Amino acid sequence: MNDFRHVIDHLASYNSDRVPSVPFLFPGELKVKGVKINCAGDQKMFNKPPFEEIELSTTHNIFEEHDTSDIADRIGLPIFTRRCHPHPNWANDRTMYNNQYATYLHLCCDPKAEFDLSRGILGWGWVSTDWMNIVGSTIVVRQDKKPLSPFHVEALCRYCFHDVGGYMAHSHGVYEPDEPMSKDLVLSIICRPTFSVCWSKIVDEKNEKGETVDVPSPYL
Repeated sequence: MNDFRHVIDHLASYNSDRVPSVPFLFPGELKVKGVKINCAGDQKMFNKPPFEEIELSTTHNIFEEHDTSDIADRIGLPIFTRRCHPHPNWANDRTMYNNQYATYLHLCCDPKAEFDLSRGILGWGWVSTDWMNIVGSTIVVRQDKKPLSPFHVEALCRYCFHDVGGYMAHSHGVYEPDEPMSKDLVLSIICRPTFSVCWSKIVDEKNEKGETVDVPSPYL
């Protein structure tokens, strides 16, 4: 069964860095819970939520071919990510690929990263060109294959977008007349405690709105 699974996954993503937006599962397969961050196209055309729970096979090829998140690594929640094939209904509209949350997950935290456009690398505080424009919906799983909740991914994305994105921008001199934050200072702030604060704030915010966060901290 595993060999056939690899054939199916290979054919579905052959000559592509993307995977099907609806993962294929054989009956009885061991599964892992992941999250799909839906792009503008899937949200607008199919009324999909920004963060959608999905199930994948434990042998899905995202565990072999993937991107990672420097930020998630630094806060102790390593993940794998993979972009999905676009739906034909919106594939020809570039605006529908917009997925800022998935983009910000991939901000570069390597202080020694150098600009190299031939490899798609833009350096510290930027994302690679693959994650800059034509992104589309994106699948996220934990590297340890533990269950991942839409609430967890929403909190991680909001932390990357609203918190870390601001620190990175500051280090690039965006907040004049402030002296830009040093890279070392930025890296010291991107850590488990600051994400835990972000998680707690988001839980409180949702509770105030009457939404029930029925999952524990991602660290439990």
